Amino acid sequence: MARKTGQIIRRGPGTWFVRIYVGRDAETGKRKYIGKQIRGGLRDAQAHLRSLACEVHAIEAAGEVKALPNPRKTERKRPQPAKLRQL
Repeated sequence: MARKTGQIIRRGPGTWFVRIYVGRDAETGKRKYIGKQIRGGLRDAQAHLRSLACEVHAIEAAGEVKALPNPRKTERKRPQPAKLRQL
């Protein structure tokens, strides 16, 4: 029997959270996941999990990256005070 590749967590009526493990962070050693909230039925969540698993597997098989970056955590520029911008 094949091992599960991800998780489907019920968040409320008609709302599911789908996540898949993509490896460990090289610096901190923490587990990294990619997840998305899905609205609809359980079958919609299962379909999204399958497509996400195929995408992660294809990227790992191509050897492009070991772990995918989390799309929600991107670098954000801090707003600078007006005095520093004028210098």
